[in-house]
Amino acid sequence: MDFDGSIRCDQPAATETRHRFLDALLAQGTSIDVAEDAALVLYELLQNGVEHGAPRPDGSLGVCWEIQGDVVHLAVTDGGLPAGGPPGSGAEAWRARRLRPADPMADRGRGLHIVDGLSRSWAVETTAAGTTVRAVVPIGPVSPGGS
Repeated sequence: MDFDGSIRCDQPAATETRHRFLDALLAQGTSIDVAEDAALVLYELLQNGVEHGAPRPDGSLGVCWEIQGDVVHLAVTDGGLPAGGPPGSGAEAWRARRLRPADPMADRGRGLHIVDGLSRSWAVETTAAGTTVRAVVPIGPVSPGGS
């Protein structure tokens, strides 16, 4: 079950979308542990869009997931640009700025570390229209016919 659409740029919509994605993975036979990891990656991308990005002109975030074999491709698009990053700025430069060592005493600041640790790869694309963060997350073999 793939998805390509928009959600409200707020925390309740991010939570609802995480649950919808988790249900889709479980329905197609992904194990619970793997599905929860993939849903966590999507949720972190959504939360970053809500907290650090900006809504698109219609007040939404773009969300896409596509299951291809043993991976799921995720993308979240917001209407903002990375801090200090002009349109077209390189993802590696942005990643280096954003993936600072996490403060072990801080309550926050680990979202992209989670994305980095659970994803096969991830990247950032910026344009004048906003920022898209993509991740490729392994989901392993699925059970025939789902669960």
